[in-house]
Amino acid sequence: MKTFQKTLEQREKSELIVLIQQMLCQEPELQWLLKTPLPTAPLPKVSLDPDLYRQQVRTAMELGNQLRTYKRHEVKRRLLAMKTFADTFVKQQQSAAALTIYDILITEVITHFNTYPKLC
Repeated sequence: MKTFQKTLEQREKSELIVLIQQMLCQEPELQWLLKTPLPTAPLPKVSLDPDLYRQQVRTAMELGNQLRTYKRHEVKRRLLAMKTFADTFVKQQQSAAALTIYDILITEVITHFNTYPKLC
């Protein structure tokens, strides 16, 4: 990720907007990121919409109902991305925001654990 940071920092704001629009055309499920505070450098204490994160975890978990291995990898990738948000909030001492995400991740994974098809 660090390799992309310098490249992004060199872009103009208008270029970044066009780039984000193109990314969202290719990956429309990422549009939820536009609706929530992101873990960026010092912010006042943020309040997260738990339902927004809960829906994203559920969407990721639904991919696991498909038996193909690459879909299971996609579930892991999406859940790990959300955990990374929480970890970043912790580093910024935004404990409430981090706890909200951790709680949703744990609760939803436990809730959906037994709904996955067995591989054996």
